[in-house]
Amino acid sequence: MRIGRHLSLFVISLLLGGLIVPAGAVVPTSITGVVEPPSDLGTVPVGSTTKLHFEVLFSGATRAMSIIQISSPGTPLTYKEMAATMGGVDVSSEFDVDISDGVLTVNCTSISTPDGLLAVDIILQAGNEEGNFTMDWRNVAVAYQAPPNPPITHDVSGSSNVEVVYGVEVSFYNGWNLLGVPTNLRNPSIGGAFGPSVDMVDYVYGFDNENKEFTFWIRGLPDGVQTVKTLEATRGYWVFTNADFTRTLLFSGMAPGIKSESPLNGKTVKIGFISASTTALETAQPFLQQIIEPDLNEYAQALGYNVTFQFVIEDANGNFQTHLEKVQGFKASGISMFIGGGWSSQAQASLSYVNANGMLMMSTSSTYSGLAIAGDRLYRLSPSDSAFAPALVDMMWSYGIKEVVIISRGDSWGDGIVNLFRPAWTAKGGTLAGDTIRYAVETTNFTTYLSAANTQADSAVTAMDGEEERVGVLLLSFDEFPVIAQQAQDYLPLYDCPFFGSDGTARSIQGMDDAPQQVNHMRVFSLSSQEPSSSKYTDIRARYEALTSQYLGFYGANIYDAAWIFAKGVLEAQSTDANIVTPLIQRISYDYYGASGWCKLNEFGDRVPPTFNIWFFAPGLSSASASYIGGSYDPDLQVTTWNNAFLQSKLGYTPLGP
Repeated sequence: MRIGRHLSLFVISLLLGGLIVPAGAVVPTSITGVVEPPSDLGTVPVGSTTKLHFEVLFSGATRAMSIIQISSPGTPLTYKEMAATMGGVDVSSEFDVDISDGVLTVNCTSISTPDGLLAVDIILQAGNEEGNFTMDWRNVAVAYQAPPNPPITHDVSGSSNVEVVYGVEVSFYNGWNLLGVPTNLRNPSIGGAFGPSVDMVDYVYGFDNENKEFTFWIRGLPDGVQTVKTLEATRGYWVFTNADFTRTLLFSGMAPGIKSESPLNGKTVKIGFISASTTALETAQPFLQQIIEPDLNEYAQALGYNVTFQFVIEDANGNFQTHLEKVQGFKASGISMFIGGGWSSQAQASLSYVNANGMLMMSTSSTYSGLAIAGDRLYRLSPSDSAFAPALVDMMWSYGIKEVVIISRGDSWGDGIVNLFRPAWTAKGGTLAGDTIRYAVETTNFTTYLSAANTQADSAVTAMDGEEERVGVLLLSFDEFPVIAQQAQDYLPLYDCPFFGSDGTARSIQGMDDAPQQVNHMRVFSLSSQEPSSSKYTDIRARYEALTSQYLGFYGANIYDAAWIFAKGVLEAQSTDANIVTPLIQRISYDYYGASGWCKLNEFGDRVPPTFNIWFFAPGLSSASASYIGGSYDPDLQVTTWNNAFLQSKLGYTPLGP
């Protein structure tokens, strides 16, 4: 196929004079089966394509010719491609394509196979402009036989109209889906919105926030009973489908690229942030205000939006009830989206309120498996404990542990991991030293709990013929970790057994600062999601460390990414209403590669698990205690790999192995 110079605007016309058939001549061949574009091509979304289809059937010809011309001055349609077949065989390469003076010409003066059905498709791409556009076309087909028989000519001109509107392709999956309607649909009825796919829709639920009640459309009920009759602009809906399908929703209003005043023009977009604890707030607040806010505002300005992002920062002070009160305060002040639920107990305590009040919560560190709920208003940038517990089991088993003492904080996070760990550990062949030693989250004196743990450890070490390295202590704790470490040194043999932990103990700054000798002795091999080896992470980490003098871990990187996902949702939806933004979160997260890596979420809105690093404590080169990576766990292969050479250099030994 040969293409002449490019054209940006065009529609359809054919400029060839008809051939004159001599009077009285006998016609030895024929042109039948003519198909030409309809006068109305319907509606197409901005940026998508429309097709002009032509057919002619040549019979008894020794030579065949086809010329199609299209013109449409002022129409925002551009040539994309063409395809031609003769008798089902592709002959596209035999056609020339030329664009001159606003006219597109597609022609072949001698088709290699002159007999058969010729079908020609001309594909045009819609631009950014909405409206109704007319394309004038002319279709000339000529069939020859050897002289003196005259040629037969079909020469017809016509017009086709196409309407270009703003449209969005939406994928629906079998089960519950969230759908946001940012502006008016062209046809907002249930049948109009879902079109031919409406038979795959069983339920549509909305929420009347003013009257605090659900609205519904249920397949098969009379129209008079249904309370959702149309999908309204600026509202969100739960849609239950019985099959997967994709539907392009057509809207009335502004298309991308057309300058119009943004609904958020000149406004300050407030996003909430609730720190799980005062300790975490010390680094999170400057991170948000001095790095993340400026980055988001620079991005918005680069896109041409007169919008300012601002974080409203609160502190849950390590208390789930305080966290709920802060969430309620956000709602009262008009903030419906926030980063919070850092501890699973806090996320769990606030989730019902968030769901019932049309809010959106994104957690950077909650992992409790019981919060893996499809269709709720909690999204988590950390993987669920359903992936974490098997990693713990394999890490401890590969180390050489045979019997385990479990010390855990008494909240949904700790309980969730323990409930998954215990059966998985025994299924692996390991032994539990006794009941889980569960302490209240407000505990400051752990001597009673450590004494009970020491009794279990003593019996376990005896059962292992005195091999302390075969008895592991699983410690699931957060900010209380340094206090536990300080008090644990008084309990032998517990203190001499290898400790294992989670992200709550990995790289604990407090542990290294407040109890360096103790955490070094305990080692505390702790799993934490691996940070990406990307230039983006490296850049954000360098800025963060220069600002806070602290290491930017996976959860810290998640704060940066959660803020960006929210900001992108607000700008794309042109709304701060969580009901409108929520349906965009899955797609934005899938397309976003952030400081923490690819932010793909699963069907429950939780992060797809990355590789876990194994961190441990040992003396630092210039500090009493430092944190190092001693191995990793691959969740896809379900394999733990230890860096034995490095462990030997830092600890003077390597794990015994199973």
